[in-house]
Amino acid sequence: MPSTPSVQAVTKFLLPRHCRRQFSAETLSCMFRRLPRLEEIAFETWDLSDIHYGFSHGYRYAQHLLAAPDSFRNVKSMTVFQDRNKYFNAVSRLHKEELPRSHQANVVTPPVIPSRQPVLAWEFATASLYLEHLSIAFIIDAVDFFDQCREKWLWCELRSLTLTSQLLTCNDDSFKISGLLQTAAQMATHMPKLERLTIWNGGVNEACAFTYRKHQHNASVACATDMTLFGYDQGVFSGVVVTQDFLKLDNLVGPTKTNVLATVTAIYDIGCFVGAVITFTIGERLGRKKAIIIGTVIMSIGIVVKVTSYSLPQMTVGRVVLGIGNGINTATAPIWQTETAQAKWRGKLVILEMAMNIAGFCLVNWINYGLSFVEGSVAWRFPLAFQFVFIFVLFATVPWLPESPRWLIAHGRTQEATEILACIEDKPTTSPVVTAQLHEIQYSVDYELQHAVKWKDILLRRNKDTADTKTLRRLLLSANTQLMQQFGGINIMSYYMPTVLINSVGLSERMARLLSACNAVS
Repeated sequence: MPSTPSVQAVTKFLLPRHCRRQFSAETLSCMFRRLPRLEEIAFETWDLSDIHYGFSHGYRYAQHLLAAPDSFRNVKSMTVFQDRNKYFNAVSRLHKEELPRSHQANVVTPPVIPSRQPVLAWEFATASLYLEHLSIAFIIDAVDFFDQCREKWLWCELRSLTLTSQLLTCNDDSFKISGLLQTAAQMATHMPKLERLTIWNGGVNEACAFTYRKHQHNASVACATDMTLFGYDQGVFSGVVVTQDFLKLDNLVGPTKTNVLATVTAIYDIGCFVGAVITFTIGERLGRKKAIIIGTVIMSIGIVVKVTSYSLPQMTVGRVVLGIGNGINTATAPIWQTETAQAKWRGKLVILEMAMNIAGFCLVNWINYGLSFVEGSVAWRFPLAFQFVFIFVLFATVPWLPESPRWLIAHGRTQEATEILACIEDKPTTSPVVTAQLHEIQYSVDYELQHAVKWKDILLRRNKDTADTKTLRRLLLSANTQLMQQFGGINIMSYYMPTVLINSVGLSERMARLLSACNAVS
């Protein structure tokens, strides 16, 4: 085979079970050297009657392959004994009665690996450092694989790892099983792109498997935290404006200072409006993640300015800055949530965000009530500083979460979008489901680019494509729905209910805060 030319077109090699005797390990190793673009290698399982023959050849195949790393320098996926569980499941279901008794036993229980293979396990472990997908059935034991791994190793590309182990049986030592699973979990922390790690015993009727999966709803945690912070901000100032220490510090005591106090309170909503308008620009240019990170940084600055405030201008500036950051976040989080969630979860997760908004409002009202028993500036500085709890959650989650697939496709980063869609759907990148969603988003993005309309044309109904579809009418209806929601007086309840109960009803400050907290729950 030295004279065999290189073949550029082959990217996947599958060794079927009926060809197992036609290729020696040396021949395969030489063949792989002639396939420079080879990305996937898979060995099908051997027949049930030839399982021990298959083991011996599998060892030789793996040894020759792994001993010549140049032969698979571009390989991203390696599968040894492909779909063995599916094959034996079919045998068990269709032909169990026709099989000899000795073969029937193998269907029920996994075959015994002839001997431990620490050297081969070392070869597979080192090869896994450069692979994206690795699946090994029975050639090596998971115990040997993880024993050969080193604590300082980093699997930069590995996304899925499937191994078998004889430990996972009903009769084995639970402490050994626990040790194996703990070691696997520890190694998984060194695999930043890992999506699934599966360890199973190879059985069919008595199979035992443990699967570690990357959590898919971290984006929901970040978005829900963002909306909780928004609800918290809506109610936190209601306790500040009735705290005597704050009013005396900024010289806001007395009826003549009502307008000034109302301005400081309302200026926050002006900042939110400005932040939401800014999102029109930076949200599409920088992406959803960066927009939320920028909004969170701005909010952090605003919170620091407010907590350290010793004058009315400083508090006013802090309110404006906080509002700008919150406007950016609340305009971006729901969109990011819907674009990074499965279709069946989108509606529920958006509802969850709104529920967390109310939860944040309830929380801050009860914090305000609890601090009515505290004297001094702590009574109003602490609830303002408590917002950092949510800020820290956002900083700890958002940078590590996936970008919106729709935004990536709109900016030509299709490969990244494909991987994220596959992660969202928990399917391989070649899955028809992932491909269909990718094409759907691509079509939608292309359609929007081809039929883009300027705001001036929409408002003046100059464009023929928008004049007949009543785009302006639908835009005004949706905008006015949100506008009238605010005109309904909800902000009086969120900002001024304790003030109204104190000044108009004559209740004490503590009782007013308690009733406000109860009203928030209702």
